[in-house]
Amino acid sequence: MPRRAAVITLIALVSVGLLFIYPAFSQTAKETAVLGEMRLLHEQTRSAAEKATSEAQWAKEYTNTGYTLIGLILGLGALIGGVLTLVHSRRIRDLTEDARHYLERTESYQEKAANITDKLEKRREDIEESINAQVAQAIETIKAEVDKAVKAEVEQAIGDLERREKEAVEAIDEERDQALEFSRLMTDGNREADQENFEVALRAYDQAIAIYDESPTPWTNKGIVLNKLGRPDEALEAHLKVIELDPDNEYGLYNIACTYSLLGQKPEMLDALSRVIELVPVWKKSAQTDEDFDPYRDDPDFQEIVGDEEEPSEG
Repeated sequence: MPRRAAVITLIALVSVGLLFIYPAFSQTAKETAVLGEMRLLHEQTRSAAEKATSEAQWAKEYTNTGYTLIGLILGLGALIGGVLTLVHSRRIRDLTEDARHYLERTESYQEKAANITDKLEKRREDIEESINAQVAQAIETIKAEVDKAVKAEVEQAIGDLERREKEAVEAIDEERDQALEFSRLMTDGNREADQENFEVALRAYDQAIAIYDESPTPWTNKGIVLNKLGRPDEALEAHLKVIELDPDNEYGLYNIACTYSLLGQKPEMLDALSRVIELVPVWKKSAQTDEDFDPYRDDPDFQEIVGDEEEPSEG
């Protein structure tokens, strides 16, 4: 095949050479013919036959020279074509070899790329597995911490409930003990007052007030005892405390009236007595015989409030 290509190329080159050489050669021949005619005109003395023979001989020789030149040119063209064909053949072979090497390198690169892809895939799987393991471990850790925290909170809540329960029990016990102590002090005070041991009774009522200072009863009894001891000013303070704690307390209002009577404060006495009798009319009968009102027993204003109703006369 390479030899056949070389022959074809040589023929093509010869044809191309002829296309360029033949016109030049034809032009030269024409010029030579014109020159011969000029010589013929110049040498009119020569005979036409000699001139024709001479010109024919010269033309033959020149034609042979032209054929020789054409052969040389064709040979040179063939040589050049062969050289070019050889050069191109080698270039084509080099390009073919380069292409083969490129394909081989491409296949090598593809194989390396496939290996890299496999390694990357394996690395990705390893990373996913590692991440999943770390996430699972983190979840377990968080779960353990949450369980620990919840357990601690539950234990703390149980501890708080137990503490509050204990405090409530202690408060109930303390309140019960205080109630028992309050009841005992009130009983002792009442007993001592009945026995006219007013100072002892007063101490008992003060201790009861220290336990429950918002209870009107010990304040009432304290005021009564103070009146018995001849200390109406202090008694009035105790009875006013009763009304502060319970504004409609009938015992407090009545005792205030008694104390104002002992203090000689008539208007205040009449006002308090009117209020309690209006609130609880039965106190009117008590006032009629209560010695605390002896200073005003015959007072018309007092009698107007507590005086006996006239009994109907017999017919």
